[in-house]
Amino acid sequence: MKTVAIQMNTVATAMKTVVMATSLRNFLGIFGTPPVFVLLQAILRELSFITLLAFSVFNNQIAYFLEWVRHLAPSVVSREV
Repeated sequence: MKTVAIQMNTVATAMKTVVMATSLRNFLGIFGTPPVFVLLQAILRELSFITLLAFSVFNNQIAYFLEWVRHLAPSVVSREV
């Protein structure tokens, strides 16, 4: 397992985004689609380099993960029904 270092200013920016989006002024709007989309977009934009770095290091493991999920999904659905 590889450890990925995250710069503190990146974490601080993501946390500030969360605080701004969930402030009392915006609290009622957080359940609507646009505020939630903006919140998720801001967090993903700040942290996207971690995903890109991690999957480039591990020989495109996202393809293996998607393959694993594709085989797992039918068994989970059949157990729920």
